[in-house]
Amino acid sequence: MKRRILSLLLVMCMAMGLCACGQDDKKKEQEQTTNQETEVMTGDACGDDEEAVVGINPEWAETTVFYEIFVRSFADSNGDGIGDFKGIEENLDYLKDLGVGAIWLMPMMESTTYHGYDVVDYYATNEDYGTMEDFDSLVKACHDKGIKVIIDFVVNHTSSSNAWFREALADENSKYREFYTIADKIPVDEKDSTYSSWRQDEETGLYYYGHYDKIMPDLNYNKQAVRDEIKNVAKFWLEHGIDGFRLDGSKEIDADIKVTLSWWTEFTNYVADINNEAFIVGENWTTEYAEVGRYYAAMPSSFNFIAADMILSMSKGQYIDAVVEMNKMRERYISKVESTDVNAIMIDSVMIGNHDMDRVVTRLNSVEKAKLAATIQFTLAGTPFIYYGEEIGQPGQKPDDNRREPFDWYKSATGKYMTKMTDIFFNPELKYVVAGDGISVEEEKADENSMLNHYKKLIAIRNEHKTFYNGTYETLGMGGEGLYAYKVSDDNGKYLVIHNQRANDKTITLNVGGKDLYNDKDIEAGSCELKAYQSLILKYESDVNPINESEFVKEEAKDFTVTFRVTVPENTPDEPIYIIGTFDNWTVADEKYIMTKVDDYTYEYTMTGPELSGIEYKYNRGNWDAREQNADHVDLVGPLQKENREYTYYEDNYVVEDVIESWSDVE
Repeated sequence: MKRRILSLLLVMCMAMGLCACGQDDKKKEQEQTTNQETEVMTGDACGDDEEAVVGINPEWAETTVFYEIFVRSFADSNGDGIGDFKGIEENLDYLKDLGVGAIWLMPMMESTTYHGYDVVDYYATNEDYGTMEDFDSLVKACHDKGIKVIIDFVVNHTSSSNAWFREALADENSKYREFYTIADKIPVDEKDSTYSSWRQDEETGLYYYGHYDKIMPDLNYNKQAVRDEIKNVAKFWLEHGIDGFRLDGSKEIDADIKVTLSWWTEFTNYVADINNEAFIVGENWTTEYAEVGRYYAAMPSSFNFIAADMILSMSKGQYIDAVVEMNKMRERYISKVESTDVNAIMIDSVMIGNHDMDRVVTRLNSVEKAKLAATIQFTLAGTPFIYYGEEIGQPGQKPDDNRREPFDWYKSATGKYMTKMTDIFFNPELKYVVAGDGISVEEEKADENSMLNHYKKLIAIRNEHKTFYNGTYETLGMGGEGLYAYKVSDDNGKYLVIHNQRANDKTITLNVGGKDLYNDKDIEAGSCELKAYQSLILKYESDVNPINESEFVKEEAKDFTVTFRVTVPENTPDEPIYIIGTFDNWTVADEKYIMTKVDDYTYEYTMTGPELSGIEYKYNRGNWDAREQNADHVDLVGPLQKENREYTYYEDNYVVEDVIESWSDVE
């Protein structure tokens, strides 16, 4: 369904009631500093001269299920243990049978790292994955089977081994010097939050800005020459037949959001001139509706990290009205005011996991809850994305290498197409792909109750009933100890969805009969049982309210109190200990959250939250570089050794006993 969105002026100043004139709301620790004169005219973010995105219209992506593939870990065709293009091509029938309509290939250009997010040559494939001819063959084979292909576009930074960067350092008169932010000395003092992002080149002694890592120098998008070169890169890959781009780190382009939006608007319009059906989705990782909304002025889609958090929290049993929240987001992103000069679409890309997150089944610590998360994802609006292995319930958690382990094809975890974690991985220790654990395509394909067949059913429902992509969503009720009901409708039909978010079975009353889409059977009005963590997806025709909403009245929320008591190492410096987390948006040093010292090595903090709500948290000493770690100085904490500690308010006056094994800055 085609929609109109506003130009940057309308999106920022009307749809969100927000003006960015003269503001820089990027977090200070993410800022870049440059002494170079800005050459790109970005205009006023709330003025009349701002360029708008026009002409791009990837309507196909609105009703398509995407599948994210880490090429190195997916399928090895030649027995060297490394996933490759041919391995994917030879397994397209698996993807087609699963029901996906598009794949996103994680970085597949020449790189020095196992993950590929430092590009050495934008015009070459990673030789581990195959030749350009192999890539072209994969794209053609995908298209022959009706599968689109988008690629990771990593252009916030290059590799420090990129020829552009090496020449820029070696020759101050090189045309590539202006591609980066290079200085004889660090242009900020140690108190500046950007100080740690300045890196020194050992060979030349020069300093350069690299927000993410020393091996990833940032490109300078204040220079038109940079923009033109990156547009040439995009053209090159579009001419090789790809259908679009996933924009890595798209909100990190520049400290000034006007520069960032100006660049992506220019980029999108350029791509539209080559292929107006190309799909562009940005990694605009933020938890603020208003902030992510800005990017829809410059690109047709953005990943919905807010929805991902909501869905996982709901799967843990928390009361969240996702329909209301997602409707609210869409209202912020799209103005109802008709615009005659902009004719683009807004696509909400919804996922529950990706390569930068602990895997879903690990985060939820439950296969049944992971199944519920998938059901919620596939019955809410938007374009669903699946991270490879999610559909078979693969576990995995930080470090990143173990979030990206080999796709498990067989019960034995060995055989044709199985990949390996070779020495190019930073931490090549295989932890989660285990023989005979029930988690593999081979073990699950014949089990009707498996995660794999669960995903197949959900995707089939989604593909057959397009209403779930862009229909009208309305909450019918939530409560009844974890029941959540909503209806979805458009000209093609009416659907009732009910989720049981708890571990006990529930009995509900239906006022309508219809087709139970998940179980492919007709059911009549009346009493209906809903098993623990299961859902009803019902297509019906009656005009009456499909449920008795009195059965879905939300229980009065109770506030529970919890005390966090933490024991610190003996070598802990005499400094305040902070508890930080989702409750304060991970503020590094919020005085409100300084813990009370109980004795030499014990600190406490008491807070209150709604029953069944949850938080993630960590401890630090007022500086992100002085954070807690485990005994191996790795950011894995708690009994499950996750990246962050987690707590859900199940009980009043509860005491959480935590132990800090080490500090990141103390030997």
